[in-house]
Amino acid sequence: MELSRLSLEKILENSDVEKLSLENLEGLFLSEETIREHAPSGAYSVDPRTGEIIVYSEARTRRPHDNRSPGRRVSDGRENAVETVRCVICEGKTTGVVDVAPLSDGFTFINKNLFPAVYPHDEVEGMEKVSGFHFLQWTSSIHGRDWHNMSTEDLTVVMRRLGILEERLLSYGKYQYVIVIKNYGREVGGSLSHGHQQIIWTDAKPGHFLKDELFSRERGMSFSSYMLEANPSQLIVKDYGRAVLVVPYFMKRQFDMILLLKDAKKTNIFQLEDEELRAVAMAFHDAARSIVGLMPRRGRNPAYNIVTHNTGESGLYFEFLPYMQEMGGLERLGFYICEGNPENAARLLRREIEGEEAS
Repeated sequence: MELSRLSLEKILENSDVEKLSLENLEGLFLSEETIREHAPSGAYSVDPRTGEIIVYSEARTRRPHDNRSPGRRVSDGRENAVETVRCVICEGKTTGVVDVAPLSDGFTFINKNLFPAVYPHDEVEGMEKVSGFHFLQWTSSIHGRDWHNMSTEDLTVVMRRLGILEERLLSYGKYQYVIVIKNYGREVGGSLSHGHQQIIWTDAKPGHFLKDELFSRERGMSFSSYMLEANPSQLIVKDYGRAVLVVPYFMKRQFDMILLLKDAKKTNIFQLEDEELRAVAMAFHDAARSIVGLMPRRGRNPAYNIVTHNTGESGLYFEFLPYMQEMGGLERLGFYICEGNPENAARLLRREIEGEEAS
């Protein structure tokens, strides 16, 4: 399955986000009636203990879900019948596209989230208001292709377009924060199986952005700088020259990884030079592929989150968080029990990556 060029043309509203004015961008969101119908209320709260943001959106309960456990079958009277899952993205049944770039096969594109976490509200009665724009970047127009099984060249294009969107949004000056995440797998919030990233541009600061800034002020260095100095060398998964993939010494769950830029002064994706973009793309591929390979062998469906730390004081870094254990009461109190240890995890991840390189 894939989104064809013909289907793309029917939903293409803008081909290059660099050429999109703020007024036009707002117009594209506000004029899409289906997004307005599924928009959150705009009301939110902040946990005073952690700075964590809570956005209220009853409409998100209506999101479509097509993610299935691998190998799930249905009975239709035929032997070995396998469930066929329709993909609304491949069918072009989605919102208007605001950016598209060709890949060696197919294309990557960015559109508007039909069930946004934030929306460009003017005001909200009775509570504090959170506003913003919610985008989706589809890694490939071809279903089933994602960070774990695409070429470095194509993934570099995907990362470059992500950086271009980040820079364009920040240049508008309307909101301060560009949040970039990935949910792969139903267990970690991935409702659609067609590979994608989420980008939220908003005025609400996530709790971890605040923690990054507090770390920097208290330690006198960014978290990236600290990790480059403090994390033991035996926990390096792979060195990419301009970036390094590591298991953190404080690993909370098996196979947690952090990707650090060696130039810890870099704070945003759009600041990366071509060699750095390529290094990040290679690391994303290796991290995603190793997680997808290791999890099933440990009785887990492949599922992971990637969260981007791109605030001014943190240094740019990315966390890869596979769903290897559930959260218990102790973890909710900040007391983690990890069913593994960092050195073994780093060794197994290196073996998984080296195995691909040798094949």
